[in-house]
Amino acid sequence: MESLEARRTAVKRLLKERYDLIPRPARLLLTGIVEEEALLTRMRFCCPDERPWLRNSLLVSADDAPVWALLLGNTPGAPSRQRARLVLQGLDLLPSETLDRLRVLPVWFLAIDPPYATPVPGEAPAVERTVYLLSRLPTEEMRNRALLDQIDAALEAGDFDTCQRLRSLLT
Repeated sequence: MESLEARRTAVKRLLKERYDLIPRPARLLLTGIVEEEALLTRMRFCCPDERPWLRNSLLVSADDAPVWALLLGNTPGAPSRQRARLVLQGLDLLPSETLDRLRVLPVWFLAIDPPYATPVPGEAPAVERTVYLLSRLPTEEMRNRALLDQIDAALEAGDFDTCQRLRSLLT
């Protein structure tokens, strides 16, 4: 998976090299994304053909015919008619409104032209499933599981002092 700086660099490069070809609303969105770390932290790249299987994604293409399409609130695997309606709703949003909506999402995806981003096929839907499954887990249960994993590691290393300190955190 690409780093935060790699994502920023890819989007900046696309903006620099294809600025005049990208539709204005998409340029404003991409510029806002590059400037805000919180948006980049939640963003992952995806393949354009994976978008029907993702809840929230943005497509920006400057190849052949420039296109941009925002898909927020998609039901993965829903009929194309429903996705088309969501894309049209997304086009009615101002770039600032779109950025506001993206800020609160646990994860969202950006599909851009190669060679700017070449995501691993199938990785985006797997990342999304993982993020949404983790977000549904009770935080106390996750904390306890992490502590138990650390206790196991401390026991394997023979570090009984650390094990005792971690054990006291479980209660």
